[in-house]
Amino acid sequence: MNFIKLPSGYEPIKKINLVKDKNARITVNILYVSLMIIMIAFGFLFSNMATLEQFIKVCEKIELWRFIFKAILSCILGGIYVVIHEVIHLFFMKLFCPEAKISFSYKVLYACAGSNAYFNKISYNLIAISPIAIMGALLTMVCLLVPASWFWTVYVVQILNVAGAAGDLYIFFIISRMNRDIMVYDSGVEMIVYSKK
Repeated sequence: MNFIKLPSGYEPIKKINLVKDKNARITVNILYVSLMIIMIAFGFLFSNMATLEQFIKVCEKIELWRFIFKAILSCILGGIYVVIHEVIHLFFMKLFCPEAKISFSYKVLYACAGSNAYFNKISYNLIAISPIAIMGALLTMVCLLVPASWFWTVYVVQILNVAGAAGDLYIFFIISRMNRDIMVYDSGVEMIVYSKK
C-alpha cells in the first residue's frame, strides 16, 4: 500500500539526491554517456549506415536543408519527450496513490516529477521504470514503421529515452536491492527511503 502519511514504525535509512550528491550525479552522468554511446552504436547497426562506407554514401545524399529540418524536429520532439517522460511518472504516482499531490519542476539539468506520497517498493520501482518501458516500446514501433530516411529523426528521441532514464535506472537498481518493507518519499530530486525499525 501507498500512503500520504508515513506509517508509524518507519525511520529514514537513505537519502538520494541527484543534484547535491556528487557521487550519485557522477554515476548517473557516466551511465547517461554510456547508454548514449550504446544506443548510437545500435542505431548505426540497425539503420542503413552499419559500415563507414554506407555512412559516407548516406551523408553524400543528404540535402543540407533536410538535415537541418530533421535536426530541428528531433530537438523539438526531444523537448516534448522530456515532458511526456515526467507526465508518465506523475500518472503512475497518481495511479498508485490517488490522494497524492503531484508536482513537476526543473532542477539544474533535471526535469523532476514528485509527490507528497510514500510508495512501497514495488509501486516505486514501477513509477521509476515506467517511462523508459512505455516510451521505449512506442518509439521502437515508430522507428520500425517510419521510412528509412526518417529513422534517425525518431531514433534520436529513443536515444534520449534510454540515456535520459539514467537517473531512473540508477534509482531503480538502488531500490531493488533494498528490503521489501521500505517506503519511498520522492519530492522530485531527493528520494528518502524509510524502513521499519
